[in-house]
Amino acid sequence: MINYGQSKLDRGEALSNFEMYSLCQAYFRMRDYERLKACNTVLLPRLEQSGYRHDLGSRLKPDAALVEPLCWQAFAALEIGEFENAMELSLEAQERGNRAAGRYIGGAIFRLRPKLPLMLAYAHQGETQKAMAILNELKSKQSSYFTWGEENAAYLGQAYLLLGQPESAIKILEDGHLFQDDKYRAALRRVMLAKAKKSVGRLDEARSLLEQLANDPIVRESRDILYVVLLELSELLAQQGGFVSAEQHLRRAVDATEGVRATLSTEAAKIGFSRGLQAAYGLLVEVLVEQGKAREGLEYAERGKARALVDTLASKSVFPRKRLSQDTSALLLEFENLQTQGKSS
Repeated sequence: MINYGQSKLDRGEALSNFEMYSLCQAYFRMRDYERLKACNTVLLPRLEQSGYRHDLGSRLKPDAALVEPLCWQAFAALEIGEFENAMELSLEAQERGNRAAGRYIGGAIFRLRPKLPLMLAYAHQGETQKAMAILNELKSKQSSYFTWGEENAAYLGQAYLLLGQPESAIKILEDGHLFQDDKYRAALRRVMLAKAKKSVGRLDEARSLLEQLANDPIVRESRDILYVVLLELSELLAQQGGFVSAEQHLRRAVDATEGVRATLSTEAAKIGFSRGLQAAYGLLVEVLVEQGKAREGLEYAERGKARALVDTLASKSVFPRKRLSQDTSALLLEFENLQTQGKSS
C-alpha cells in the first residue's frame, strides 16, 4: 500500500479517503511514526468531514472512521513515552467509539478498541485501579477475536507486566495464539511472553524464545522490535555469564535503536527511543568491563553521555532548539552528523 499510495501522491494524484486510511495504517504497522503523524494530519480532517467508504462498499461515518486512526496515534505516543498525549488521544477515540457503537452490527469494536491504549496509558502513569478495571473488562470478552488476537493479547500481557502481575501476563500471552494473526503481531506477543517468563525466573524458556525471535526474519526487519529482543536477550545472557554473546547482541541493539531514532524528526520522539538506547549503552559498558575491555567500555560510556546531553539540550521542555544560539544549534547538528557518519563508516 505504501508504494501504491506514495506513487500516486508523487504523480500529483489525489488519494481517496479509503486509500489515505490504508496508507496511514501501513505506516502504523511499520512503526514509522513520523510518516504516520504526517499522514494522519491529512486524514483526520477528511474523515471528520465525510468518513470513508471501503472498496467493498461498506461506509463508515465520521465517528466510527476516526476511532482507529486516533488509536494508531495513541499507540505511537505510548511507544515514545508521551503517556499524557496517549491518554488524551485514547479518550477522544473512546468518545467517538461510544457514539458509533450502536450504529453498526458488531459496533462494540468501536467502543472496545480505544480501551487498549487507554489501559496502557493508565498503567504507565501508575493509575492502577483504572488500568485494572479496563483490563478486567477486556478480559471478560475472552471469547471474541477482539481480545484474543495476538496483537491484543500482547497489549493485555503488557498491561499485566506493568501492573506487576507476570503470571497473569504469561497465561494470557500463551493463550493469545488461539487466534492466529499476521507474523508481525505474533512477534509482538512472543516478545511480551519472553519478557514475562524472564521476570518470573523461567530463564531457559525465555532465552530459547528470545534466541528464536532474534533470528526471526520478521523481527530482524523490524528494528523497533529487534532492539527490545536483543536488549532482553543480552541482559539474560549477562546474568548467566555469557558476556561474549551479550556483547555481540548489544552492539546490534545499539545499531538497531540508533537506526530507529535516525528516522524520527521530532525531539520528543527521539528522546523516547533514546531511553532504550541508554539502557543498551549502560549494559554494554558493564559487559565490556567484565571482559577486561575497560578502554572500550569507557568509549561507549562517553558516547552514551554525549547522546544523553544532546537529547537534553534539544528537548523542547528544557531548551527549545529554536531558542538556542546559532553556535550551539550548529554544534548539535554537527555532533549528530558525525555520529551518523561514524556509524556508516
